[in-house]
Formats: sequence, structure tokens, C-alpha cells
Amino acid sequence: MITIEKTFDLQLNYDLSRIGDPEKILFFDIETTGLSAYGSALYLIGAVHFKDGLCHFRQWFSESLSQEVPVLLSFFDYCRGFDTLLHFNGDTFDIRYLQGLADQYGLETPFDGMESYDILKQVRKRRKVLGLTSCRQKCIEQFLGIGREDVFDGGELIPVYEEFQRTKSEKLLRLLLLHNEDDLKGMPEILPVLNYVDVFTERAPFTVKEVFRNRSGSKFYAVLDADAHFPVTCEYTNEDGITVHFEKDELIVTLPLYTGELKYFYPNYHEYYYLPAEDRAIHKKVARFVEPEHRVNCTPENCYQKMDSFFLPEVKGLELPVFVSEYKSRVRYVRYEKNMLVPYLEKLLSRF
Repeated sequence: MITIEKTFDLQLNYDLSRIGDPEKILFFDIETTGLSAYGSALYLIGAVHFKDGLCHFRQWFSESLSQEVPVLLSFFDYCRGFDTLLHFNGDTFDIRYLQGLADQYGLETPFDGMESYDILKQVRKRRKVLGLTSCRQKCIEQFLGIGREDVFDGGELIPVYEEFQRTKSEKLLRLLLLHNEDDLKGMPEILPVLNYVDVFTERAPFTVKEVFRNRSGSKFYAVLDADAHFPVTCEYTNEDGITVHFEKDELIVTLPLYTGELKYFYPNYHEYYYLPAEDRAIHKKVARFVEPEHRVNCTPENCYQKMDSFFLPEVKGLELPVFVSEYKSRVRYVRYEKNMLVPYLEKLLSRF
């Protein structure tokens, strides 16, 4: 078994405390000769963690099948100093592979006592928002403008490892180690993509810096500070006409705005009278003071109160009065008020 240790002065442009204790988070990646632990070999595990402002890097390389167990045992022992595994597609592949391999050898893994955070799962949920053609790590690196020296993927290196076993070539060894090293160094480097993802979750609370409307009153703009840096400007508009625009340190949310009069329909129309002269409904406890000839029993269609104001599209899950233009209208709104904006935007972004 070959063990390699290095330290890098690698800048971390993401707040790891959103995931856990930064010094207890271990990034890791494995290299194998196949997708199943029951029909292929593990030949390399790499891991990095951050401490004292430095990136600490370690690799365990198996020169032959007989070294799988020492590699596993050494890595499992190393894991016990951490409480969170951070990886790219590890829930689907890396962790399952190592667990399957450990089962074959009768080894215990430390994974049950550790949290697992899969970057791929988080990015996949917002792939459309970011305009990614795929969620592969190299694609995310391209989105963020990150270059890498290695040009191979894992599958292309299988014959390279097989050739290394025969020749023990130092050149081939460097190729195998470089691919894993670039993947590992690339993992922290792609973390800024989570700055985009986190605004749709509770991991990145934001403050509202500014709100304004366009001249016609048809658009509402909210400028948010999510305490994060967005290295690449991007924009996405969903099917409801709501746009999120990421630029530098700001997220700008643009929503359709209804300016004018809408109706709030009371749910229990049997308890209300409709006043035709005033075109509104009032509760029977109050309407009993109105002359009978000036009131009629309400129907579902006329049991409303009109309001002239600014309205935003309804977001399900908020206990806010809903306004519509007519009783059976499918387009629903809530009245804009300053104190409702933060919970409204939190719920809106979580549904994006």
C-alpha cells in the first residue's frame, strides 16, 4: 500500500458550517475497476479536510488486490476522527461500494456514526435553475470556470491501473493519483455552487436589501443578501413567470405584481349578508342593523370584500388571505405587506 500526504493552501469559498463543524468534515473519493464491489477491485481512496487554514490531503493506493484490506482499514480508522462525509455521488456509489467490500471481508465501517452530504444530490435538485447540461463534476467545474490538469474519467483509467499492475510504471502511477487528486481538490473548489443551491433551503438565511416596482406596476423586485458570493451570473424563469437572478453578492427575485382591486371571499357565506348598494358582504351580526330591503342573503359568488392594493402570486403553505378577481378565478394572490415578505420569499424559494 502506498500512502501519500500533502497540504495545500486551497481557498475555500463556501461556509462549511452550513453543513457541520468545518474541522469534522471529511471529503473523500474512491477509484475502482468497476461499479460493483462484488465484481471489481478498489485501488485508491483519497480524502481531504480543512484545518488551521490549510487543506490536508491523503491518498491510500492499493498496488494489488491483496492490499484492499489494509487500504480499507487505514481509511476507516482515519474516518473516525470526523463526523461528516462530504462527497460527490457517494450515497449512490462510493459509500455503497465501500460498505459492500467491507461486508465481504467481515469489516465494520464507521459510516453508521457519520452524517453524509452528497453534493450531487443538492445540485441535481436545482439543475434547471443553474442551466447545467448535466450534473457531472466536470460540468459543474466548467460552469464555475474551474480548469483541471487531468483529462481522464474513472472508466478510462481502469486499463491504466491494469497496466500499472503489470509494469509498476511510475508514469502510470502519477496518472492514477492525479485523477483522484484533481477530483478531491475539485470538490472543495465546486462548493460555491452550493451558494446558489442554499438560497432555496434554510441553510442560507437572507435579508431583504431593497424592494421596488416597475413604472407600470406589473413587476415586483426583491433584492436579497444571502451572505454568499455567486461567482457566475445566471438567471432562471419558471413556468409562473417568477425569475431568480444571481449576480455577485445578490439574488434578485422578480415576480408578477397585480396593482388594483381584488376580492377576498369569506369562507362561510351563510353567516353574511350582501349589500347590493355597497357591493360588499358584511357579517350578519353587523348587518342586522341594516334595513332588510338593503340586504340579501349571501351566495358563494357575492360573499366578498373588495380591496385596492398591491398583490403578489399566492404561495401555498402560508396562512395569508387569498384574493382573486372573481369567485372561480384560478389565479390567486396575496396582499403585499412589508412584514409578510421574508416568510413569503422563503416559502417561494423552497418551492422553486
